[in-house]
Amino acid sequence: MAFGTGGHPTTRLCLRAILRLLKTGSLRPAPSVLDIGTGTGVLAIAAKKLGAGRCTGVDTDPVALKVARKNARLNRARVVVSAKPVEEVPGTFDLIVANIVSNVLKRLAPVIVKKMRPAGLVILSGILTEEAASVVDACAKAGLKSLKRYDSGEWCSLILGKTFL
Repeated sequence: MAFGTGGHPTTRLCLRAILRLLKTGSLRPAPSVLDIGTGTGVLAIAAKKLGAGRCTGVDTDPVALKVARKNARLNRARVVVSAKPVEEVPGTFDLIVANIVSNVLKRLAPVIVKKMRPAGLVILSGILTEEAASVVDACAKAGLKSLKRYDSGEWCSLILGKTFL
């Protein structure tokens, strides 16, 4: 009943990006991870299993929160699952993942920047290819630079980092 079983292209794109970032040394060892809109928790759990340190998943859906907690327990993954708004989650993170529709991603861009560590990275997915440019523009206004794009059919995923002036 919660999103994120791994069957949707946007989830697979996120999983592929998490795997590449954690296995190529693009982030510091045992990076902290924030999964915004965690759904089933699959992305936070995968990050934890791939060597991430502190992992937090947030969602507004009570069903998703229950499913994510159960999945973390079943997978023996130490993932904090919270109903807190992103703005209220303590700390900053090395990697932020958000697999949510484009309009929400654009609205959250400034919040995401505030939750990132200086050398942190962001994976955004849930983006239709025809909406990618508007997401990149909104992220640029918030201080993020698009570094890489992955496509799967009509969907895409973006990896972004902070711009430095």
